[in-house]
Amino acid sequence: MTEVYLLQNNDGLFLNKHQEWVDGSDASGLYKTTFKDDAINTKVELTVKNPQLRIKTLLCATNDKGTPCLPTAPEPTENPVQQ
Repeated sequence: MTEVYLLQNNDGLFLNKHQEWVDGSDASGLYKTTFKDDAINTKVELTVKNPQLRIKTLLCATNDKGTPCLPTAPEPTENPVQQ
């Protein structure tokens, strides 16, 4: 199992291999690289084209097939009403 870098925008969408923002339901089609500097270079190229875009790099583990294991959203916590 290796680790790869993915790019995620401020809407929670992931960059795919076709330079499109997708929800990540098809993790095998996402842009991924094992090199952090490649991820940063791609991030810079995208933000030069669209300065309002906010992108973060995510380090994710991969499964046996090399598909990234995307982080799951945390479960919302209930706030009990105190009486």
